[in-house]
Order: sequence, then C-alpha cells, then structure tokens
Amino acid sequence: MLRSLVIVPNERTKDLADILQIAKSQAKRKEHTDANTPILSILFDPVTKVYVAIYERCSNPQGVRKEQNET
Repeated sequence: MLRSLVIVPNERTKDLADILQIAKSQAKRKEHTDANTPILSILFDPVTKVYVAIYERCSNPQGVRKEQNET
C-alpha cells in the first residue's frame, strides 16, 4: 500500500538530499518502525511550494508499535 507525506521546505532545506532524509525519517516515525522505509518518489508542487514524498507502507500490522514487536 502506498502512502504519502507532505514536506514544507524551510531555510535549512538546501537540496533534494535534505528532503529525502526528512521523508525517510518521517515515514519511519509514521509507521512506528526502525526498518528502512523505501521512498518511491518525491514530487514538487510549484503552486503550493511543498514536496510530496510517496513511500511504501512497511509490513507492521496497523497499530502495532515497534516496542511491542521487540517482546
């Protein structure tokens, strides 16, 4: 299943590598996992001046947090 994140750049966001790092970090946080979450695409919307990152949902069951998986 595909999911998306909206990233609003600020003055510290210098290039696409920064956007990719933010997307990976936020996807991990959103999915409650430490596993690598693949970012499939990063799109820029010039009208709203935001980036949209598309990623694939990890295999964790919905609602299961990483702390519960470790036991």
